[in-house]
Amino acid sequence: MANCWPWFSTKYRALDAEPWSKTVLRAGAVAGANGDIPVKPDDLRARAEAQLAQVAPQALAMIGGRLTLEMYTFARYMATESLGNRSTVEERVAVGEALRNRSKMGRTIYQLLTPSGFYGPIHAPDAYCESIGKDCTGKHNVCCAPFNRWAATTQDPSVMTVILAALVLSGATNDFAQGADDQAAVHTEAWVRYLAKNGKFWVGPLPGVDHYNTFLTFTPSTVTRAAQGQDLLDRALAVLGKKPVWPPMTEICAGSAALTTSANGAEIVLALLGLAAGAAGAFYFNRWLAAGEPV
Repeated sequence: MANCWPWFSTKYRALDAEPWSKTVLRAGAVAGANGDIPVKPDDLRARAEAQLAQVAPQALAMIGGRLTLEMYTFARYMATESLGNRSTVEERVAVGEALRNRSKMGRTIYQLLTPSGFYGPIHAPDAYCESIGKDCTGKHNVCCAPFNRWAATTQDPSVMTVILAALVLSGATNDFAQGADDQAAVHTEAWVRYLAKNGKFWVGPLPGVDHYNTFLTFTPSTVTRAAQGQDLLDRALAVLGKKPVWPPMTEICAGSAALTTSANGAEIVLALLGLAAGAAGAFYFNRWLAAGEPV
């Protein structure tokens, strides 16, 4: 449980307020009846990279001069599984970290998100589910999940979401999500209890993350679950029906503020983001990180 803001909140929230960072990188393709967006992921990545170079070259420089497939895949997932590109910086980072943590459990991000070789949704429309013999009586749009994806990748990411994906992949966010390895949209006590019964417990509260938008869970060990399971369940039940309460933005977690205030910190973040690959990237990001200026 965190009672302070992570080091990246102030700087990246300022960047998120820039109009150009909200530009969505349009793929120009949507999922078909089979659940696949019928364009190869790397082709979509190339389209996004070309748009990024055109509408926000400073952002392309910030991520090292190239939008990798890993960055783009993370960004699509982060845009889809939070409140989209309009969710908070912290929500998108936390969701991104959940994928990183999940991929350490045995399956790569591509096995998790693109088992068919393509991006797409988890759930199928009722009509499709019924066509393959599923009973959708009383259900709507969540009748079945036939595409074998762990999470959806249907939404095109914004420039900011791409930047945050690169940040998460750098490892510089320091497990802000407290070991989260899954996410859900939770609104009922029954669902929270169902998750706990299946070994999934809320990681919160996390500053900047509204549990009604992004309910992040982790999977404790059998020993931890036996010793703390009821307390973990009670912690989640206690926030249902309540708005999140976050500390003042002046409260930055100890040991992390130096990353945004010192020259050495700037160099650390530059290295973590892999910006040494391009002098232009170092120039743009160093200027922004040190002074908080639009570039």
